[in-house]
Amino acid sequence: MKLLHIWDAVEADFQRDYHIDLVEQLDHMSWRKFMALVNNLSPYGAVAACIRAKNEDNGNNNPKNDEDAANALFSSIVAV
Repeated sequence: MKLLHIWDAVEADFQRDYHIDLVEQLDHMSWRKFMALVNNLSPYGAVAACIRAKNEDNGNNNPKNDEDAANALFSSIVAV
């Protein structure tokens, strides 16, 4: 799963969790700040729901798999 594939969920979580409109603020935000905020999004938000749904589609209903999938997603962002 790539961050851009769930960008609408990322935008929604930033708005809900931080009251930040990414469309307006992304150009003014450092990469470090963006990553700090992404890595601390709510585990009950839209991004987490996308990760859980992807795992369920793959037959992985174990919370450990959700954590592994989230770590893989966030690691892929750092690698960019």
